[in-house]
Amino acid sequence: MSRIGKNIRKIRATKGLSQTAFANLFGIKRASVGAYEEERAEPKTDIMLQIANYFSIPIEALLTEELTVNRLAKFNIKAVLDKNISKHKKSIPLITSWNWNDFFNNEDLSDGTSIDFPDNFINGEIAIEITNQIQTNLENGTIIICNQITSPNEDTLYLLILENKSSIISLTELKSLKIKKPRLYIINQKIESISHNDKRSMEERINSLEKEIKTINKQLNG
Repeated sequence: MSRIGKNIRKIRATKGLSQTAFANLFGIKRASVGAYEEERAEPKTDIMLQIANYFSIPIEALLTEELTVNRLAKFNIKAVLDKNISKHKKSIPLITSWNWNDFFNNEDLSDGTSIDFPDNFINGEIAIEITNQIQTNLENGTIIICNQITSPNEDTLYLLILENKSSIISLTELKSLKIKKPRLYIINQKIESISHNDKRSMEERINSLEKEIKTINKQLNG
């Protein structure tokens, strides 16, 4: 049985595309996208090939495999993990542009998108992708691993959730704002996303991510 309908839905969610926006990419009707996702119809062969090529997904995988968020986000940690890192996985919620509103409104994220990490690699309860919703010098696509806190006291960086524009700020900047009961997340780790929009070569991107993972693993192991 083809998995293309479910995979189209997963692609849209991961990339933050509405059914209309997805349809416009391939010159089809929005209703057709809905029919694909509900498995009432399948795309024509030429549309399947366009989707596979546009998102750099092998056509066989698009049709027969259940695509993961890691793969769609070009964020494949397993390909670069040091052999000494634990193979036991920990799954935590992943916040991107498409589910930011749910996160912002404190809605239940247990049934949403998650991302898997080795359990002795990750140090946090939630993964947040840097997007335009967050004011920061970090590049879009960077993943920050956070814990929500109520009493900040460490001289490090924090994600401050605000109605107009959330920001990554220092402890000094936070204190200067004098916000009562801020919604705050301490940033434990920053991981570079392997994005196809990155202008560096894939080898350079993987090497950079590998160094980041090894550094964090060394810190965790003392």
